Amino acid sequence: MEQIEEKNKAPRYKTVKIRVSQNEYTLIKEIAGETNVSTQIRDMFLDEQEFAFKNMPKINNHLLREVAMIVNNVNQLARAVNENKGRAREEESLYSMELLATIEKQVQEILDCNVMKVKGQREFKKLISSNETIREFSPINENRKREIKICFNQEQYEQLISKSEELGGKPVARVMREYFISQAERVKKAIPPAKYEMVSELNTAGTALNYIAKGVNERRKAGVSLVLHSVMAQLEMVQGLIEKIHNKETTNDF
Repeated sequence: MEQIEEKNKAPRYKTVKIRVSQNEYTLIKEIAGETNVSTQIRDMFLDEQEFAFKNMPKINNHLLREVAMIVNNVNQLARAVNENKGRAREEESLYSMELLATIEKQVQEILDCNVMKVKGQREFKKLISSNETIREFSPINENRKREIKICFNQEQYEQLISKSEELGGKPVARVMREYFISQAERVKKAIPPAKYEMVSELNTAGTALNYIAKGVNERRKAGVSLVLHSVMAQLEMVQGLIEKIHNKETTNDF
């Protein structure tokens, strides 16, 4: 009976609260991306090598956002052109799809040029460990006003205590904060920096493409067929902008 009751007990969780400054929180979010911050800190601390390789970004997030916006609009426009096929000349539909395919291919190649190339966990760990940072952490800091709650099951909590002891026996919350911030700084140094000019130019092209997609979507909602001749002229302009960025990037002229 006691054994059955023991099995039915909910797993016990312990919560550790860490406090960070706004700058530290911004760094954590930049590294964490869409992942839950608490999960990111816990998993990296408990299983550094496995976690770092699988979850750390290997590309600058500013560049990634611009490319994602362009690809999203390309997909929207491709759907609209396909839906409009029966009401447009075949050569116009084909040419529009070719322009969209070229835009997507070129932004993906720009992205590929800026990805941190690592073949496996060992190489990634070596890369981030070679980006040493010199950072003095003060135990008390009035600027650390953001609180992050991190939950551990019993086994994870025991791992946390053990690792904290290995790292000097400081309070677990402080050890976790210092360790994660140090690792996050190393990872950030390893990520290829965003070239401001390239990101800005991609933003210009992406904004123009978004404008085209909005106009097309408004016509679709109104039940009006596309005037592909007009759309093609605008797409040629956007494709020309992206082609210039692509050529600069692939010939290292930035």
